[in-house]
This record gives sequence, structure tokens and C-alpha cells, in this order.
Amino acid sequence: MLKKIICVFLILMCTSMTIYAEDRQQERTTNLVATEIRELTYEEAIDTIMAKKQVSEREAKDILGIVPRNTRIVQKIEEFDFGSNSIVEVGAMYLEWFEGSFRQLNELKYCWSALVSSSNTTYEEIFCVDMIESYPTITGHIRARGTVVRTISSSLEGSLGAELEGLGFELSGSSSSEMYYRKTDNMDLIYDLY
Repeated sequence: MLKKIICVFLILMCTSMTIYAEDRQQERTTNLVATEIRELTYEEAIDTIMAKKQVSEREAKDILGIVPRNTRIVQKIEEFDFGSNSIVEVGAMYLEWFEGSFRQLNELKYCWSALVSSSNTTYEEIFCVDMIESYPTITGHIRARGTVVRTISSSLEGSLGAELEGLGFELSGSSSSEMYYRKTDNMDLIYDLY
């Protein structure tokens, strides 16, 4: 009986490792196309939080909190092309402490992902999380996951549908005049200070 349990366990373990390896080998069809890093004033940081999170000024100030001495607010934004010019922005806002040439990230204040350009497209953020377990650190890492939904006319479904499927989109539904293609992916933003 113990031998059977061990055999089943080993088979399951090998199968899951094969599935993981196949998943890791799939061609990535979401590509990084732009990066921007800049220091923000307190007011710019508040405005950014209000716009991205859709909150009031008071709520944005509560999220940002007090910025200590020798600390600056730094924002990194990366843009990812899901294909067919569906661009998703991933952003992180950090408190960066500095003294002389030394710098460290003391805290992630806010992260987001949002659609920035495309026609007939919507975006649904699934999550945006901090991958760093403890601060301070010299490397920040956030992961966002979201779904781009591209709507096309049923009359264009043949050529454009095949193009979208080649970019990793899947047909998820239709109406009498429109087809809906979806693509879900992870986007990693890494901020190295050195």
C-alpha cells in the first residue's frame, strides 16, 4: 500500500513539473515597450493617486502619508503591449530614502495597472501586488495581472480574429455584430536602485 502511495505521489509530482515546464516555455506575447522613472512632488503624487485609484484628495493623502526628511517620492512606470496596440501601464510609487550617494526603498506607497491606449478595448485589473517581503530594500518588484478585452466587428472576425489569436488572445464571446477577444497576462515591474 505504501509503495502505491509513493508511486502515485511521484507520478503526480512529475506530471505537475511537466505542466510547469511547458507553461514556462510558452512564447511571451506581452512585451515591454516603454519605461519612465521620475521623482514626484508631494502634490504630483497626490494627483496621481487620486487619478489612478479614483479617490478623494483626503483619501490620497491618507495613502501617501507623511514623507520623512531625506526621502523622495519616486515613480516608475512601464508600458506593456498586449498586441494590436493594446497598451497597459504598470506603475509603482515608492518612498526612497537617500544620504549622499546611498539610496534605499523604504516603502511601496501605491501600485496600479491601467489601459493607456487602444480603440475598442477595455482592461480589467485582477491584482497589483508588492512582491518584496520586507523593507528597506534596494530592489523593488511589483506584479500586476490583468485582462485586455478587444471588441471587433463580426465582419472583421476572420482576418483580425486570426491576428488576435496569434497574439495570444482567445475568443470569449460574441453578439450579433461583435466578437470579444480576451488576453490575460502578468506584468512585472522591477526597480533597481543600483
